[in-house]
Amino acid sequence: MGNGGLFNDLTMRLVRVALDGLALRQQVTSNNLANVETPGFKASVVTFEDQLQRVLGPRDPIGDQRATLQLIRTHPQHLTAEGEMGEHLAPRVQRISNTSGRNDQNNVDIDREMITLADTAIQYQALTRLLAKRFAILRAAITEGRS
Repeated sequence: MGNGGLFNDLTMRLVRVALDGLALRQQVTSNNLANVETPGFKASVVTFEDQLQRVLGPRDPIGDQRATLQLIRTHPQHLTAEGEMGEHLAPRVQRISNTSGRNDQNNVDIDREMITLADTAIQYQALTRLLAKRFAILRAAITEGRS
């Protein structure tokens, strides 16, 4: 399994990035809502899904599986497939500055922010359940099915 061990494989690292991104999205969305009445305040959004998609690779156009390319390393210092998901893969906060439908130039849309909060909570809950199931499988494998 390489240097990473059971808890640092590609799946675990992707889940960690997604959970970090969702936690940051919740904080940024809460900040947007807290400033809904602040004149001139510009809302922000958190993006990270596009980075995860890049790491996962393109979809196979015929099936629903991912098309994968094998990397060929011609030198030991070349990046590995797992090495490409290094520290640069992190959620990004982007300010939305090109919109404003109000006289005070504040662009926070309460409905959009509430939908974002609900969606973020659902995604976070799904990922934490995935982790719990993965840990249960590991626990069963370690104990050979004994409780």
